[in-house]
This record gives sequence, C-alpha cells and structure tokens, in this order.
Amino acid sequence: MTAKLVSLVLLAALLMLGAVPADAADVKDLFAIDLADYAGKEGRIIEGVVSAGRKDVVHRHDAHAFVYAARR
Repeated sequence: MTAKLVSLVLLAALLMLGAVPADAADVKDLFAIDLADYAGKEGRIIEGVVSAGRKDVVHRHDAHAFVYAARR
C-alpha cells in the first residue's frame, strides 16, 4: 500500500513538472486601481515579456481582459 502511494505521488510530481514552462514570462505590475463603480473589482495594467516562440499550456483566467501585444 505504501509503495503504491509513493509511486502515485512521484508520478503526479513528474506530470506537474512537465506542465511548468522552463522559462516563465517576466511579469511586472505597472498600475492597479479599485473600480469605485464595481464593488470588489479592480483595473490592473501589467507588462509581460516572453521569449520568441514560447508556447504555454492551455489555461483560462476568470476575468475580463483587454490585451495589446507588441513585438520588440
């Protein structure tokens, strides 16, 4: 029983390592403000710099976003 549990934990850890990108994006908070007309909501401006050709696993964020992408 213990050997099976250890094996499952190790397998789960290896699978999670495969989902983590090798070079994470460099994210910097630039501005944040509470939205007075919308209780519990905030506006936030961030800058994310990623390397060319980088791919990420499919994921979602439970939020609305306006996105501007530029090449350097």
